[in-house]
Amino acid sequence: MATTNQNIQISLKLFTELFLYFNAPVDFRTAEQEKQITDEINERYERWYNHNVFTQYRQSETDDDRLKFLREYLDRTGVPEDFRVLLRSDQPTGSSTQENRPD
Repeated sequence: MATTNQNIQISLKLFTELFLYFNAPVDFRTAEQEKQITDEINERYERWYNHNVFTQYRQSETDDDRLKFLREYLDRTGVPEDFRVLLRSDQPTGSSTQENRPD
């Protein structure tokens, strides 16, 4: 995904962990610290990436692109197929389901 000079905020906790890790002598660095920092950075990256996919979904000009990005976003965030009513081709995409019910 192409980006241009974006800033990403990180928590004070992660900043402190990074600061202490890289400013400590190499002998004092632990594998546990490295794993914790890596996990937090990966989690932050996933949130950033999901946000960008959602933004692409919202800003897509064609329905095909919009549907592609929406599916990717729902897959990445773990939304089950059962809840994806609007993505099913056999379901009407109109307003509420009450309008489609017989009296």
